[in-house]
Amino acid sequence: MHTSIPKVDSEILRRTAAVKTAAAGLGFDACGVASAARTDPENNLGQWIDRGYHADMDWLLRTRELRQDVKAKVPGARSVVVVARNYYYPRPAAPENAGRVAAYAWGRDYHRVLRKPLHALEDFIANIEDGARSYASIDSGPVLERTWAERAGVAAIGKNSLGLRRDLGSWFCLATIITTVELAPDEPTYRAAYGKHLAQRGLFREAAEHLRLALASNPVNPDGWLFLIISLTETGQYADAWQACEHVLRVGNGTPPQLERIARLLAACPDDSIRDGARAQRLVDRVRQMVPDEKAPPDFLDTYAAVAAENGDFAAALAFARRALELVQRQNVSNLVTEYERRIEQYQASQPFRLRPR
Repeated sequence: MHTSIPKVDSEILRRTAAVKTAAAGLGFDACGVASAARTDPENNLGQWIDRGYHADMDWLLRTRELRQDVKAKVPGARSVVVVARNYYYPRPAAPENAGRVAAYAWGRDYHRVLRKPLHALEDFIANIEDGARSYASIDSGPVLERTWAERAGVAAIGKNSLGLRRDLGSWFCLATIITTVELAPDEPTYRAAYGKHLAQRGLFREAAEHLRLALASNPVNPDGWLFLIISLTETGQYADAWQACEHVLRVGNGTPPQLERIARLLAACPDDSIRDGARAQRLVDRVRQMVPDEKAPPDFLDTYAAVAAENGDFAAALAFARRALELVQRQNVSNLVTEYERRIEQYQASQPFRLRPR
């Protein structure tokens, strides 16, 4: 399985280090770099606007393309520099019966606080290369700051939609510099989390790319291996998926979610050299010892059914599949309802389940 990290020219590494040193000297708490690719390949922002969710914020409609592609804002852009600065300020005394004020507004206006050091950093970057062009923004420009912060390893996007860091929590402001200067993109601490996020959104090829890089630099990451196996399996990269499975089985006992996914690949892989129903059954038995059937989620039950069918026990396969269908119907997951109903028809016809790449 390919897990090597691309090499970067030493001069680019040197200038990138200089930019980060300059950012620290200007008072920023974090600085990261991302390559200037399209921001929104799924067109989520476009769909959101097309549904009218922007209401009377017409500027979002006017700047949609700029937000989705920084090269529309800065032609020839190669890098996006993202900086973060802690906005914590001691809580000021409040008059009696005063309303609550958000923490970021306890001190000076953060636009004024960040503007001078941000433009100083922009000037520093511009002086690296003759003819360099750039655009600096705090949060008033057409830039999706949190997306860039995630890509640059400056922050992860939490379930509450805020940018999060281990050292600052969510108590920080973001600013960006789009530049034509080539800098070394970060291999961020959060790359594994970003890969998991992409996999959960169904962007499996992109997820596999990020997870491979994350695991190459930090292989001790159970969630990373789980979502790499899922992403490679979903895209039909079965040989690579099996190599990842072998790594998990070789280095430890495996978590229930890992073992369930490995059993699924062993039971339903279209590649005969990988498929092994007996071994899949042994893994399922281990999972069922750790997770009682009454607490098993639908995907576990779906895998149990696939393993039973691969081993010729279609009665057991139907029992597991019907239980999985019952759970997704309760949860109103319409796409899985259709998928599981189709699976039941297969088992009724004594046909095993086979994976198909998405």
